[in-house]
Amino acid sequence: MDTILALAGVATVSVNVDGDGGNWLPLLFLLSGPAYYFFMYTRYRNRDKRHNHEVETSAEVANLRSHDAKVKTVRGVSNSRIKGDNARSVIGARN
Repeated sequence: MDTILALAGVATVSVNVDGDGGNWLPLLFLLSGPAYYFFMYTRYRNRDKRHNHEVETSAEVANLRSHDAKVKTVRGVSNSRIKGDNARSVIGARN
């Protein structure tokens, strides 16, 4: 029991030291929150490890020519379904 009281007295003396040496603990406590946030943000954000497609990928377009041919015009259609559609036939697993 005397040993515990002696160690407690030494710990009390070391905590109550006057001077500039004991002021770092509250500062460390206050800076730990922003430091943890910055660490987690950079860990999961990974901005430095992303692939920037527009800059790192080269794409060239050759002489591109396109032509659309009009087949026919359909007017006055009143049927809401298309003839020959397969929307009602289920292919695959059935319960």
